Order: sequence, then structure tokens, then C-alpha cells
Amino acid sequence: MDTVLAAMGFCGGSWKNLAARQRIVIPCVDDCITLLLHTDDRKASNLKQTGHFYFREPDVGEISLESMEQRLCQSRGKAQGRALFHQWFDPFTHIDIIDTGTYDSYAPAHLRQVQRDADLTQCAVRHVPGSIRILEKLVSGQWDKQFLIVEPGNSLAWKDFL
Repeated sequence: MDTVLAAMGFCGGSWKNLAARQRIVIPCVDDCITLLLHTDDRKASNLKQTGHFYFREPDVGEISLESMEQRLCQSRGKAQGRALFHQWFDPFTHIDIIDTGTYDSYAPAHLRQVQRDADLTQCAVRHVPGSIRILEKLVSGQWDKQFLIVEPGNSLAWKDFL
């Protein structure tokens, strides 16, 4: 039997009503942020904190918040672009850098960019522990309660991830 390993969570409904043609093994998490925030074997579908914006890896260049605001200002005009950007990010109070140990989350260039993004959004910066534990378990076949195994013909819904 063919088995598809999905290295993602429900991710905004991307699995909603999708019928499996092969067996699918998928982490039982809402999205990739929660996947990386897991540091143990307990089941938790959402580990994010309200008001926290999470960085998974060095966000530089085109994917920084700073560049997002610049693109909005170019496409919508300076006043409307800034207003829209701040409307999106006003609910956030923290920028959390997930430290999974897979890259240097304390690299000076990375921290400078994060600080510029934090200044722009008026957020505090902090490092939070994370891991690639679920990904390691996924590829090694250690599919426990942190995973959904979907057999062919079945489909997924948000309730399956809770």
C-alpha cells in the first residue's frame, strides 16, 4: 500500500474535504507553527499564544514584515498601505523566534531583521523553545497519538485535528 507522509498540519483548511487516494499520515496539528512548537510527545493541536507572531527561520529579504509593508505601500499607496499593514499586525504584542536547533536563531543578521520587524509592529522579541520532533517521528514511522492516519477513501475535517 502506498503511504503519503504529510509534513504539515491542517493549515487553514488545506485538507478539508480532500478524499485520500492513498493512506496519508499527517501530524495532528493546526499548522506548521504548532508542529515546530512541540517539544514532547503529548497531543496538542494548537500551541500558539494569542497576540504572538512566530518566525520559523531567518525571515529576510522578500519575506520579512518590513518588505511586506513596503509592497503594500507600493501597491496601495503609502497611507493606505501602512494603515492596512498596521491593521493586520495591531493585534500582535510579541514576535517569537522558534528555536528548533536546526539553524542559528541567534545569528546577528537574523536578529537585526527581527528587531526591525518588531520595531515596525511595536512587538517585543523573544526566543521560544521548539523542535523537529514530530517531523523526525513522521519520517521514522513512529506514528503515535500525535498523528492522523487516513485510509484511502476517507477525508479529513477540522474536528479530526482536535
